[in-house]
Amino acid sequence: MSAEASNSDDLNYIKDDCKICHRYLRDTRSVSLVEAAKVFQRMPQAGRREIFKKAIAAKEAHKKLLEKPPIQKQQVQSPPPKPLVQTPKVTQVIYKKPSPLKATARPKRQGKEEEVGSKLYSLNIPQKDLALLKKVAKEEGESVSTLIRMAIKKHLKERAEG
Repeated sequence: MSAEASNSDDLNYIKDDCKICHRYLRDTRSVSLVEAAKVFQRMPQAGRREIFKKAIAAKEAHKKLLEKPPIQKQQVQSPPPKPLVQTPKVTQVIYKKPSPLKATARPKRQGKEEEVGSKLYSLNIPQKDLALLKKVAKEEGESVSTLIRMAIKKHLKERAEG
């Protein structure tokens, strides 16, 4: 085995050891993996060795925990099933079957031809104006959108005339 290959294996071994220590610090201190790596780098050599020993011990304990066969619980016998009671047959239909839904088209629009091509348009209205508009709509028994459309038509009509 060459010296370069040996150094490469040692570096991989060291990287793996560091990863084990980083994960151990992450789990025990409840910090991110990056923060755990920073903490580990700032530790003195003796502290690193101590963390490494604890990390290996924790890893081994976790492996042993996973290797233990599960304890078999005593199986509780369920009571024997009760005999089924036959339900009496119903001779008359209590509920009527619902009639199948009929496909209906959207009702045709009633109004002027020019309104057929209308589009939805969103606009921002200041709060004060909106409150006043709602008040007027309530007094006149119209919807706010109807009042807005009427005001727009009136404005366009005045502009076209004058």
